[in-house]
Amino acid sequence: MELLDSILAFALTLAALATVVTIILETGHRALGMRRRNLAQILKLLYDELESGKLDMPPEARWTFIAKTLGNPAVSVPSIPAADEVARNGARPPPTVADRVFLAVAWLLHWIPGQSRAQQMIAARKAARRIDRPVTEAEWKARVGELTTVNLKAGVYDRVSVEHVLRRLAETDGIRQQIEAARSDVEEEFNRIARKFEEFGSAVSADFKRRSQTYSVLIGILFALAANIDGVRIFESFRNNPSAAKSLIAQEEKIRETYENAVAGLDAATTLRQAAAEKRRELAAAPAAERPGLQQELAALDEQLAAAADPARLRETAERARRLLVDMTELGVPMGAAYFPHCRSAYLNPEGCAGAEAGATGASWLKWLLSALLTGALIGLGAPFWFDVAKRLAEVRAMFGGKSSAENRLSGNDANADPDRRRKIVAQVLADAVPETAPPARGVG
Repeated sequence: MELLDSILAFALTLAALATVVTIILETGHRALGMRRRNLAQILKLLYDELESGKLDMPPEARWTFIAKTLGNPAVSVPSIPAADEVARNGARPPPTVADRVFLAVAWLLHWIPGQSRAQQMIAARKAARRIDRPVTEAEWKARVGELTTVNLKAGVYDRVSVEHVLRRLAETDGIRQQIEAARSDVEEEFNRIARKFEEFGSAVSADFKRRSQTYSVLIGILFALAANIDGVRIFESFRNNPSAAKSLIAQEEKIRETYENAVAGLDAATTLRQAAAEKRRELAAAPAAERPGLQQELAALDEQLAAAADPARLRETAERARRLLVDMTELGVPMGAAYFPHCRSAYLNPEGCAGAEAGATGASWLKWLLSALLTGALIGLGAPFWFDVAKRLAEVRAMFGGKSSAENRLSGNDANADPDRRRKIVAQVLADAVPETAPPARGVG
């Protein structure tokens, strides 16, 4: 039973540590706009699909559709230029490697406060490469491809629904006339586009999850090395200190709640931003009688969005994760600077560092490094994986730990072919049926 407790406590420890990795990973995704790029990649594939489809859409119309689908109308300055602006700027040859390096550096400078010069550098570079002729089909397609690299900033959706995509397509110039002229053909093409959007979304999402898993493992390894998290040491501490294992098991709900709150907090801003944009579109098309109610709903959404996007929320999430780590160390989980290799003798002397002079050998360093690398990889499997493992272990623990389910309590105990247990069960049943203090029943006759 103590071994099972140690394994369960170890799984919950990894779940808690994976929660921290999840927060780091998701924060990085949002800072780099990874989900915006994923959506741009899906729409780039859809752009190619529209080119070969039945709808009569020139490149300018397809660009307008992409811009409206990606762009958030709540932003005063669109992040994606309109089609006529792209056409006015003229054509550009395909970017060279030097161009890409220059634009990447300028983009990085753009995020430094006070570096508005970076925008001028980008504009000047593009103007120098301008060619005074109409934009070709291949160049329109290249412009769409650029949306998946470094061009997306705030004001662009992270994800959209298939209905949002179809509505923006229906609003594109020329599509309404095609609907009126041949509704059945357009309906068939819309169904195909909707199906392709879902297929492309699944493909891009699968690739994103695969890359995210790789990033999670790498971050988990770096986290384990930096925070001195040795899985072997942690598991052995639970084996040697069963009370610490039980104390950590008692914190399961708190650990799970920390993870769920962190994920919900990181996703809230994206969901509310999309809902507010849809409400603005609904408000613009609504009759006057319905507008007051929609304006109140929009105001409520904007208020929630402001609260969700407040940097204090992110700091609160980070503080909650830090507090979780502090609580774990207070419960006796051996990690951090107080242990090997930061405190070399702690690994060799269970009494601690004070007064110990034992040195670290090459073997102990190698053991720590391999253990930390393995622990980091395990942490990178993610909090959902370890919560699922902990749930299954808790079920097994309940089966063997005397904490039976309602079904087991109602069905009673089995003798399991044990004569002594059988006699005890019989004696207990008879005692319950007729207590021994009751007078014997008088026989007949």
